[in-house]
Amino acid sequence: MASRHSDDILAVPRVRILARKQGIDLGAVQGTGVFGNIRLADLQGQAGSPALNAAGQPVAAASPAVAHVAVAPGERPLSGAPSSAQPLAASHPEVLASPSTRRLARELKVDIGMVKGTGEHGMVTKTDIRDAAKGGIASAVQPTVQATASADMSARSISAPVRSPSSADLYIPMSATRAAIARKMTESSHAAALVTHMDEADVTDLVALREKEKERLAQQGIKLTYLPFFVKAVVVALQQHPYFNAMLDEPNQRIVLHKQYHIGIAVDTEEGLIVPVVRNADKLNILEVAAAIQDLSGRARTHKLRLDEMQGSTFSISSIGSVGGTHFTPLTNYPEVSILGIGSIRDRPAVRDGAVVVRKM
Repeated sequence: MASRHSDDILAVPRVRILARKQGIDLGAVQGTGVFGNIRLADLQGQAGSPALNAAGQPVAAASPAVAHVAVAPGERPLSGAPSSAQPLAASHPEVLASPSTRRLARELKVDIGMVKGTGEHGMVTKTDIRDAAKGGIASAVQPTVQATASADMSARSISAPVRSPSSADLYIPMSATRAAIARKMTESSHAAALVTHMDEADVTDLVALREKEKERLAQQGIKLTYLPFFVKAVVVALQQHPYFNAMLDEPNQRIVLHKQYHIGIAVDTEEGLIVPVVRNADKLNILEVAAAIQDLSGRARTHKLRLDEMQGSTFSISSIGSVGGTHFTPLTNYPEVSILGIGSIRDRPAVRDGAVVVRKM
């Protein structure tokens, strides 16, 4: 079977890296995730092949239909009264809501995809559903739904705009986690003026120290990465420059300087980047920080983090060291005012005492 082009393969960077290390051709692996997304579990065992049509081409996903709802003038499409002309939309996995809230929406005949959430990170609450069913609040309708009206018509048609479908396109539903991440990152890029400062640091001695200690600590169950050292270095820097350990309080037009040092750590998962928080990092030693990161990142990848473990950070760190690359522009975890982006460590030429030497940068 011919291998697919890398651009046609759906897999997160962590899966691609593992495949390269194990010499696995991802083009020959049959993914079991959504729309053939290759998961870590798919790399175990013999690779399969994607379904092909009669022409030998990968079978394309079916194009989603565009739902049209006829609504009489003056009526709200979110009315709790059932109507044959008002079918409920799909389950909307992109909407952040609890199972009980979704069940209430079904019982009250409310399209949860058209309800604007007022909870944490835009989560739709039961109160939002009840208000939408009663038609009691104007904010219940999402502003992204477009309505077209004509004076010559007694009804109007409401539909979500979509690009013309193509047989070559794949349509992948966004999970609630990815939708929340997208909203948060969009908020950050729109709410703050972003600037990126890039520099290099000589970490030759740090690399030597880690190499010396990592095997001994591994026997104690502690995985010593570079990240705990960066966390402690960040805390020292924040203590010297408190305006970086801060947040914007826009409603009151003020800057809040935090007295605590709660460091958010971006963790790459199959659902996207999750940012658990190492609390009171200034009071922890290197090994305690390492243990905290190991615990939080492990539970982030197995979906076992509590909501409060992903809230309350005062500064965040994002690293692309495992993926590769030296510089990038991370987005701040708004309303935090700053973030540290860490690239991969490489051998680089440097001038020391007038001589060019190789250092870890």
